[in-house]
Amino acid sequence: MALIYSQKPCEVAGTFTLNVVKAAPVKWDQESVKSKGKVQAVVVNSGSANACTGSEGYGYGRKTAEAAAEELGIAAAGVLIGSTGVIGKQLPMDRITQGIQSLAAVKSS
Repeated sequence: MALIYSQKPCEVAGTFTLNVVKAAPVKWDQESVKSKGKVQAVVVNSGSANACTGSEGYGYGRKTAEAAAEELGIAAAGVLIGSTGVIGKQLPMDRITQGIQSLAAVKSS
């Protein structure tokens, strides 16, 4: 897991798959890029791709962004997410949240 944080909001651009099937992080990030908002953080994990996980998986992606936003004191819309790993497996949100808390604590020290 990794957390990348910028104290200053950053312009964002992206290149995305043309595939009809898109993982939850791809959908979340596409919305961020299309909104032309600024981004301050990126959260990535490996182990679960959060792909083919339906609305629950999208919700977990949103919760990932919200958890990072809360720890960093920024808006959830300013957090990009990325996942790689097993397809069809839901994110272990307890571990994701703990990881974000641990990584954000490093920023504060």
